Amino acid sequence: MPSLLAQNSKIAKSATAEYVVFNFGIPAWKSKTGLITCPAAGICGKQGGCYALQGPYRFSNVASVYEWRLSQAETEAFPILMQSELDEAKRKATKRGRKVVIRIHDSGDFYSVPYLRKWLAIIAANDDVYFYAYTKQVRLFSKLLDKLPSNFRVIFSEGGIFDDEIDTATQFHSRVFPDREALLAAGYADASENDLVAGMGDNIRIGLIYHGAESKQWTTDEVEGG
Repeated sequence: MPSLLAQNSKIAKSATAEYVVFNFGIPAWKSKTGLITCPAAGICGKQGGCYALQGPYRFSNVASVYEWRLSQAETEAFPILMQSELDEAKRKATKRGRKVVIRIHDSGDFYSVPYLRKWLAIIAANDDVYFYAYTKQVRLFSKLLDKLPSNFRVIFSEGGIFDDEIDTATQFHSRVFPDREALLAAGYADASENDLVAGMGDNIRIGLIYHGAESKQWTTDEVEGG
């Protein structure tokens, strides 16, 4: 049986002597059942330029696991199942003097309020674990930011339909750039190789370099009207 928690190549490389990092993902954009898993996606979904719609994510064996995780997330037992894996991850990490960090959604997003509530319950029950998530659900989170658990960081991901509601001066947010030079020139922290730069860094401006197919390349300055 697959596991809920995983470590893609970027997440695995982001680990340190102090932290071990895991990711949880569901299908990007839309599942095989027709469920829209990224309801606030904009250009990234419309152009198919989302990194999670390309490369290894398209392999049948990989895609089936993400579909399975979504099916588990849809059940009432999801928090219990996730807690079991978190307990095991924490047990192993503690033996090595490390703490657990979870990136929610290396693929997909918070597609509904009931689904988000499940995650908030999981996060609240694990104050010894640090959680973070990139999301385009700006409107969904806008009234919650001051009420979220202190061990949960929300990073608003540009390229969605609510971009114009992101306060880039005060809120953690991510922006896609064509290259590292442009990213650094704009004053963004480069999280392209190390995801803890986003998850636990101090710079609210998170930069990512587009790394998908050239034919589907996009950057967030291409978004018109949010």
